[in-house]
Amino acid sequence: MKSRINGGATSLPGPAYRDQWIDEAIANYLACSSPNTKKNPDHTLHVWLVRYRRQLAEKLPGAPEAAGDIGALSIGPRLNSSKSPDGYEEIIYSKGTWIIHMLREMLRQPGAGIPTRALSLSCARW
Repeated sequence: MKSRINGGATSLPGPAYRDQWIDEAIANYLACSSPNTKKNPDHTLHVWLVRYRRQLAEKLPGAPEAAGDIGALSIGPRLNSSKSPDGYEEIIYSKGTWIIHMLREMLRQPGAGIPTRALSLSCARW
């Protein structure tokens, strides 16, 4: 990762190509778990996670595999193909949100070693 000098101020570029999914997944997870979603019972985190799980397990018409098996998150936009033209959006938002949720739950367990505060501090720096 290289920094650029713009008028005396240093600015860093966005995340590396293979890490773009992390930004999208964290943003989507926070949006799904925000206090505003509690006003509408159809938009709570639990409901979104159930929808995403169903979406990942669903086999798309004409696709040889389920949406969750299209590829790894780090592939990024290359997840889009003729067999799954919306593969990137389906995987990044659904699988990425699930990964962030699983990490959060793992870190909240007693004896996990790394407290949730450490994760939030590293996310703030990211």
